[in-house]
Amino acid sequence: MFVLNNFVVNLSVGYSHIFSSLKPVRVKLRKEPSFLFNEQYISSLKQMLNYSERIFDEQTDVAALKLSFDSWFYRITADGFLEYAYNPDILVSISEASEQLGVSRTMIYKYIDRGLEVVGEKGRQKIPKFMLDAWKNPAVAVQMQWIYQIKREKAKCR
Repeated sequence: MFVLNNFVVNLSVGYSHIFSSLKPVRVKLRKEPSFLFNEQYISSLKQMLNYSERIFDEQTDVAALKLSFDSWFYRITADGFLEYAYNPDILVSISEASEQLGVSRTMIYKYIDRGLEVVGEKGRQKIPKFMLDAWKNPAVAVQMQWIYQIKREKAKCR
């Protein structure tokens, strides 16, 4: 839980111009011995501590940090989710997103259905600018879609 909380605090402070808050909600960490004593899990803890330190040292790409953190979070938890709140000035409308990506509004909605991060209620949805830039990279877009599928599956289990 220390690594999780450390990363949340560092990301919130290091990127306070982007995130107004970040909160893990109803978190239940995985506790199976086969998971906890697995070398991959231990290695992932070290990697996340390293990422957490780099937030202040290098101002690493926020999309890469967020996606790495989200992916790690959903691997190590049995339940729970991450609640991000963004500063309004880094959010763009669906129309602005379609212009930036050079696609129709309909295509933006398809991207959202596939995993492009969006905040707000239907009709008032906004997209973080840095996620639009990340979506342009096919490998990152696939990672976003994978995380989105994991979140949906976990939400079904509640």
